[in-house]
Formats: sequence, structure tokens, C-alpha cells
Amino acid sequence: PDVNWKSDRLNKVEFSYNNFTGTIPSSWSSLDNDNNNLHQISIQENELYGMIPLWMGDIQQLDRLNISNNHFTFCDILPTYDAIKANVSTPVLYGKGMYTIAPQKPFGKKKEKTVDKGDDLTLDLSKFDYEGNQYQWLKDGSKISGANSHTLVIKNVNVSDAGEYHLAVSNPALPELGTHNSQPITVQVVNNGGNQSRPDSLPAPELISPTDDDAKVPTTLSFKWHSVDANQYILHISRANKKGKHEEFFYSNNEDITITDTTITLSTKSVPDRIHSWRVRGVKDAVPGKWSSIWQFVTKSNADDSSDSATTVSYQKGWNLVSIPRNEEDKSFDDIFEDIADNSIYSFDGTYTPDSKLVPGKGYWIKLLSDQQAAFEGAPLKSLELSVESGWNLIGTLMNSVDVKKEISDSNNIIAKVCLPAGESISKLNCKPVTTLKPGKAYFLQATDSGTISMD
Repeated sequence: PDVNWKSDRLNKVEFSYNNFTGTIPSSWSSLDNDNNNLHQISIQENELYGMIPLWMGDIQQLDRLNISNNHFTFCDILPTYDAIKANVSTPVLYGKGMYTIAPQKPFGKKKEKTVDKGDDLTLDLSKFDYEGNQYQWLKDGSKISGANSHTLVIKNVNVSDAGEYHLAVSNPALPELGTHNSQPITVQVVNNGGNQSRPDSLPAPELISPTDDDAKVPTTLSFKWHSVDANQYILHISRANKKGKHEEFFYSNNEDITITDTTITLSTKSVPDRIHSWRVRGVKDAVPGKWSSIWQFVTKSNADDSSDSATTVSYQKGWNLVSIPRNEEDKSFDDIFEDIADNSIYSFDGTYTPDSKLVPGKGYWIKLLSDQQAAFEGAPLKSLELSVESGWNLIGTLMNSVDVKKEISDSNNIIAKVCLPAGESISKLNCKPVTTLKPGKAYFLQATDSGTISMD
């Protein structure tokens, strides 16, 4: 339940055996009040998942915490493990401090996948990746040789590849959890939708533009290729991030876009100075043809792009509160920040939630592995209208500094506080009020009611 706890006499809280589902609500942080009476929390035997919240690591008087028999895995437990373990190692009320994390039920969700014989199969559990994780995929209970990544790719699937798959994960930083298994993924292989054979009935299209190794392609991407008498075409584009790793940027099948012509201009712009790879295949009578060769190109800034100038913001190693001072919705975090710790980007909507999408006006916690300067490009944010909820909100700001009293419009007088926490949790003790919002930073706003505010 998402509820604020008012009592200052709570000593022990028992939420066990309730079949609670979802993540731990941020409102439970109110369990720890100014009187420091809370010494024991138990949430064992539920269906909870997601990161163990930062505020739990801030309860210095906590003696015992039991989170066992839920669906928490390494990326959920390790970010706060050291802080909680340090607190329970010096018990205040109970003679022996304990942080019980094992066992855990399988992580993730049960899935069923159907794949055509001859297609490629990808089982991707990268969302559960964390520094130090070690992986082993299994099929029908037996280890798959060489399958030691969070993602399993099987080329040219055959009928023998049907079965039940799961991923076994361990991490030497958390030996108490041992080997943690994912929920099963059941794979069914069908014989090409009833066809006995699946020949490449269409030849590979010949690509026209962008040409191979072109280093001056505009960020508004247009593609052209020769016809192969297809009913439609499939376009696949990958893009390198700042670390040079290629990630999928556009795949027409996933975008639910039907391409019937031999030219297309994407509605989503790319970013400057990135290597892209692209290829095309034709489809006729629902039978895919051969893929074209793969061409690469590099984007440049358009002459009329408002992103020619950039806003540069300095960030420190460790946890930072960040927002985007320019419109960067067509980018990813990896396009802007370097050395991001695995599984360490969170937004806040009453509880901390893993996030990956850059949205103007939204604030994020992000953990960086080095001091750095980030360059924000795109159209400057000169004004914002934000919907806020009663309680705590994590907000972004504009390209220029914002005076909290003079440049934030609050017609309904719902703003109680705008502040920065001294640590990585919210409480009335450590959230220090601010008078100015700086570009590229994020701030906690406490509202007395739901409503709308604006800044300009």
C-alpha cells in the first residue's frame, strides 16, 4: 500500500506474507521519522521487485531488515547493500543485527516466444545487468556452452531449439544470494507459418544513399535504395553511442512502419558525430528476401540546427541530480553522459523507477563513474509547464537559471518547498531549500496538492 505513516512509536514493521506486488512505495520512507525508533523491517514472502530504495540505507538505527523470498536480484540489492549492511552491523536495540536477502524467487516475468524456423532468436535480459554479474543460460535445465551473457542469440533457429530457457546469474559482490535464476522463457518453433521451405525469393537491394563511409550526413536521416520488386521493405539502422558500442536506432518492424517505397525520411532525428550502420531487405508475399550489404556513415550538424551551440554542465563522480536544459528527446543518456554506472538511472513518480527516456522538465538520479562535462544540444528550453502531484516531485529546469520566487508561477500556492537533498534520499531533515534552479540540474519539489506550475 502507498501510505504515509504518521506514528513516531513504530519499533518493528512486519509486511511479510501479504502477496504485495510491485516496487517498494516511496511513501514508506515515512516509517523512519525524526524520533529514530524504527529498528526492524520485514517484507519477506511477497511478490516485490525493483531497487531497494535509497532511504533504507539512511536508517542508521536499523537493526534488522528481511527482504527474502521476493523477486529482488543483484541490480536491485547491490546499490544500497553496503549502506544497509553497515547500519545493521552496529545494532542499537537487538543484540544481533541482520540483513536477510536470500533466498529470492526467480526474477523477471514468465514469457512465451514463438519463432519461425530459420529465423534468429534473441532472448534479452540486459535490463537486469549489473557490474560484476556472471551469466549462464540454460535450456531445459542444461547449460548452453558459451552462453555467458545477459542476452542469448540463436542464429537460424531449428525445431530442436524449442524448449524452456532461463538465465542463471551470480555476482561475487553478493555471495549471500548465490545463483539467482530468471523466470522461464518458453520458446516454440513453427515451420515458417506452414511453408515447408523459405527460400530467399528476392535478391538483396542495392543501396544508394547515404553512401558507404559518408562523413557528412545530416541528422535528419533520409535513405534510398534500388527496387527489387518487393511488396514492402524492412529498414534496420544501428548507431554507436559515446562509448563506441552500436545500439539499435531504428527497425521498421519494431516501429510498426510499413515501407512500400524505396525512399524514406525518418521523423526522429539522430545526433551529430555518430557512426551509423544501415541495411535493407525486401518482402514479397510475406516472404523476406536477402539483406543488402551494410553501409556506414557519420552524421554532422545541420547548418540550420539550433544544436550548433551547446549548454555545457559539469557533473561529479557518483550520484547526480540531472535534467536536460535543451530539448534532447531524440537522444539517449549514453549520447550525453560518459561512464554511466550500470542500472543507475532513476526518475521519481512517488517511487524511484528505472528510466531511459529523456523528457524536458523531468529530473533524474544518475550515477557517473567519473567527473565530466556534458554538452546539451538542441532547441533551448525557455519555458516549462509541469504537472506535479501532492507530496514529493523530482523536476527539471530551463536553459537559463530560474529564480524560485520570481520565475516559477504557482497560482494555486501548492509549492511547499524546492530543495536539494544532502544525501540520496528525501526527508524534511536533509532536503535544503534553494533559491535558484541551475541548468542541467534537478530538484525536489514538495507540493501540498496536485496541480500545475510553470517556469520561464
